[in-house]
Amino acid sequence: MKLKASTDRYSSGDIKAVSQGLNVYNTFIQRDVVTPGLLKYSKGDKAQAQSLQDQVDAFRASIVKNYSVRFPENKLYMDFVVALNNCTKDAAPRGDELETLKASMMKMVELIKAS
Repeated sequence: MKLKASTDRYSSGDIKAVSQGLNVYNTFIQRDVVTPGLLKYSKGDKAQAQSLQDQVDAFRASIVKNYSVRFPENKLYMDFVVALNNCTKDAAPRGDELETLKASMMKMVELIKAS
């Protein structure tokens, strides 16, 4: 779902609250999980790690495309929150990042229940 395309459905403040948490989580996953994991897997070979990162990015793009087909309307679905929650069971940030992510997820649930 493209949150910014949902201004007719959600307020800009709500979109900002949801986006902020999702951006924090995306940064956390890339910084603390993906990048170190790819470097470890490639035994420190930065070129190979970048090649693997390109594959991860392509896979991510295909997931986004599939979600766009499955959920064509620009609105939030509980499936999004469930998927995000499942991811956090394996990799959750701490401190302020976790609080921002939680607030985002709670806002998503609130918006879904209201629609």
